[in-house]
Amino acid sequence: MTVQTLRGPRSFPMAEALSAADRSALAAEQGPVTMSVGGVLVFEAGTGLEHARVLERVGQRLHLIPRYRQRLQSAAPGVTNPVWVDDEQFDLGWHVRRATLPGPGGLEELGELVGQELSRRLDRSRPLWELTVIEGVAGGERVALLAKMHHALVDGVAAVDIGTVLLDPTEEPLDLPAPDGPWEARPYDRARHLARLSLEPIVRGQRLLAEGAQRALAATDPRRATADLRRATELVAELARTRPQAPMTPLNRPIGPNRRYATARAI
Repeated sequence: MTVQTLRGPRSFPMAEALSAADRSALAAEQGPVTMSVGGVLVFEAGTGLEHARVLERVGQRLHLIPRYRQRLQSAAPGVTNPVWVDDEQFDLGWHVRRATLPGPGGLEELGELVGQELSRRLDRSRPLWELTVIEGVAGGERVALLAKMHHALVDGVAAVDIGTVLLDPTEEPLDLPAPDGPWEARPYDRARHLARLSLEPIVRGQRLLAEGAQRALAATDPRRATADLRRATELVAELARTRPQAPMTPLNRPIGPNRRYATARAI
């Protein structure tokens, strides 16, 4: 991860901008639509996946995925795009959770819990991920891990990062020493961030003003311009009316806020 800095009396770590795809994922989360992705891993009990050990392992290796300690921040909500900043109130225990299935702890009970967790939106004031250790699977003979993260946090490759942090490819654990000293959040300076952002809108505004003046000078016939605009509006309206509708099938229904999780066994 690249961190940009401003040089001056004191070094200030700038926030990191979101990619266009990440901003799209945030914008798509409207109404009943949630943009969380997740996965469930089921293991035999007694393999070291107790909640306390999982919490410890994630804490030891979280430096490998620094984005998981960052949250969204907007310098001017509703005006500027959000950016990634270090969460100065980061609480690992809030993100690594624990749940127990009711008896008998079968696939039905597991699916119901997973569906409930994936129906709930992630808190945008915190880093956009959660990891739940699910006990009581198969009557206590197994334990499950539910990893949940926002699509803006990960892409198709990075989504496996939390699994890479926890799981080793062999029985011998990998030696992945953490940096010296405890992790410290880099402070976010809203005033400096706004000062830097203010430069771009000024340049853009000047450019739009010049382009608008050129269009105004080119429009020698206001009545013709008005007629062209009216015809364009009518064309768009006609296309909207004649747009083919999706066929009515059992899958073509309004999207609700709740999610269901089901499993199937193949032999």
